[in-house]
Amino acid sequence: MSLMEVLGKEVSEFRSEQAQTYPVAGMLALIAMATFCDVMHGQRDLAAFGRTLSQVQMRALKFRCVPRSNQREAPGETTFMRVFAGADAAQVERALVLWQDQMLGVAQDSLPVDFGFSAVRGWSSGKKNERVACQGMPGGLRGVWADFF
Repeated sequence: MSLMEVLGKEVSEFRSEQAQTYPVAGMLALIAMATFCDVMHGQRDLAAFGRTLSQVQMRALKFRCVPRSNQREAPGETTFMRVFAGADAAQVERALVLWQDQMLGVAQDSLPVDFGFSAVRGWSSGKKNERVACQGMPGGLRGVWADFF
């Protein structure tokens, strides 16, 4: 399964149907891609990264056309803030671990890999300074770009 499929199954949509121009699975996949590209300084940088995507890439993320322009537009800073505040950290972590295990195999001698999502940015299940992390393998994250969609 692709990262989008895993996120779609494991992370529940917390917004109403009317507010889903940017489905949570697509937003989380975009955040993961940006993180793998070293864009990790908050919603402003994520929004700037999103603006670099083509219409085809935004369609692959299942972003809908915005009625006023009849084009897909990149999510803005406030959309990222809503995702950070509303997405369940435990569900996101479970999805990332499942996808990583599928891509790399289950880690035998694992080291933690920090994806940089912290309570400061909004994902928390109530624990101060909680961070979403996955287990890594000695080779690191390798050859997974094509499996995002």
